[in-house]
Amino acid sequence: MEVLPLDVTNEATVRDIIGRIVKEGKKIDVLVNNAGYGLIVALEDIPMDEIKNHFETNLFGAIRVMQALLPIMRQQVAL
Repeated sequence: MEVLPLDVTNEATVRDIIGRIVKEGKKIDVLVNNAGYGLIVALEDIPMDEIKNHFETNLFGAIRVMQALLPIMRQQVAL
């Protein structure tokens, strides 16, 4: 099994990695969407940029990967 680095905050890398897997003829059966990090600090002490980065990774990153991968997984099932 090969581990591929994937930055969920970068749409191009998400598309590139998924495209590479599909191009190699590999089937994707499972998505483990575990990218993320926590912030353990008082809300008023967190700079807004850090809050935005947190959401970009933990929420939007997960959605970005699902939007790119789910159509491919559905197509695999239909075949």
